[in-house]
Amino acid sequence: MSMIEQRPEVAQEAIAARRGKWLLRAAIGLPLIALVWFFVIRVLVRDLRRLDWRQLDINWLFVGGTMLFLILGRLAMGLTTRHVMAALGKHLRHRQTVPILWVAAMGRYIPGKMATVAGSVVFFVKLGVGWTVTLAALSLSTAMMILVGLMAAVPMMFVHPVMRKNIPYGWAISLVMLGGGAVCLHPHVFTKICNLGLKRLKRGALPERMQWGPYSWAVFITLWRALFLGCAVWCAAEAFKPIGFGGFLLSLAAGGAASAAGFLAVYAPAGLGVHEWIYLMTVGTLIGPQGALMVIMYRVLNVISDVITWGVGMVMLKGAFVASEMEPQMNADEHG
Repeated sequence: MSMIEQRPEVAQEAIAARRGKWLLRAAIGLPLIALVWFFVIRVLVRDLRRLDWRQLDINWLFVGGTMLFLILGRLAMGLTTRHVMAALGKHLRHRQTVPILWVAAMGRYIPGKMATVAGSVVFFVKLGVGWTVTLAALSLSTAMMILVGLMAAVPMMFVHPVMRKNIPYGWAISLVMLGGGAVCLHPHVFTKICNLGLKRLKRGALPERMQWGPYSWAVFITLWRALFLGCAVWCAAEAFKPIGFGGFLLSLAAGGAASAAGFLAVYAPAGLGVHEWIYLMTVGTLIGPQGALMVIMYRVLNVISDVITWGVGMVMLKGAFVASEMEPQMNADEHG
């Protein structure tokens, strides 16, 4: 008999402790999210009232570009997780990993984001991946995307007028942040940082050494994901008003900051409100009242791209499971 079976009160105390921590986080997180939503709605209503609808001219080519880069960002997310799993020693095909992430990503519309993790674990276990490896890969890829997102937000120090005015030596701070981020992305450093966080969360540790090749690919693709998100934000703004190269750097920073904040704001479904606040405070300042329409359109396009990738992922996933079931039989026939 286990210790918990012998002393059921230990299990009850552990459950009560976890429930207490969850309630504490909810008591802090939910009011903050509500405050952000209140601010965003207030700004949106104000800007929509100021908007001159007669002079509104939307460039639909850039709207299509926004959708394209959003889908590319989701593709990069799936490829990152695939290479992280390979770095941990579990090699899967792209057609297996990518659709799982696309389908499970719909769970981010449920507050807490646990539905995304649970869905990913269920699908990967069906493909023969242990749940510990799955959780490690998801934790590692998420941490990598957060870190790269924060690094992408560094240009905001240079181009945002408010930060440039109020933060002295912003260029020096930015260089230090970029250098520190690059050091943290080294596999030995990165795994140690992640293990410190996992230890605090009382979860299993990652292996100290990972395969260098797949890990490098994961970092490379994550950098491209940050670029795709920045391009998506820039295209969304360009659809309403040209903002130039300076606007692109600010869009890149806003996309990175929103990506990182969206992962961290666990009680905001799909980063709802948090993303909009960042876009309004950055790119929205370049296009005036039309920024309200931009963030609304950007949210709608995000939902549409999620639905598209979910549908494609469901079709791909069915084929992936069929292929995985046929592989043992094909191997047996070859050796027979």
